[in-house]
Amino acid sequence: MQTPKTIKSTRKVSIPPSLTEQLKIYRFKQLEQKSLLANLYQDNNLVFCTKFGKYLDSGNIRKRFNKVINSINDNETDQYRKIAPRKFHDLRHTYATRLFELGEKPKTVQELLGHSDTSVTLGTYTHVLESMKVIAASKLDDLFMSMQTD
Repeated sequence: MQTPKTIKSTRKVSIPPSLTEQLKIYRFKQLEQKSLLANLYQDNNLVFCTKFGKYLDSGNIRKRFNKVINSINDNETDQYRKIAPRKFHDLRHTYATRLFELGEKPKTVQELLGHSDTSVTLGTYTHVLESMKVIAASKLDDLFMSMQTD
């Protein structure tokens, strides 16, 4: 097991209620697996683990992630809807990017990602903030235009 990079890496993260329900279902299946394997199951108190309760190997996670992407692509006929190859870590970047696009405050995103400082978060995701500047300028333009018509 890899130890967290910083003290802030060990934290509670809020999740949507729909995900909570999915995790409860997953936990029930996990407990069934534990009961079936009895003494072969190592209870390490993990949310995600092997069927024997052991730590997941990053190579296996990567392979399974790619299988999911390939499966989606195999069933997709529209070339524009196919998913380009991705690294598992890209999910973290997508999460942060979407939060910024939804207008979430940098401090909140920083806390959710476990960054030590907002400057780390802002430095990593400035490309998102640049596009948000264009949107903000457009809103100002809309405001000025509406003031001229009054």
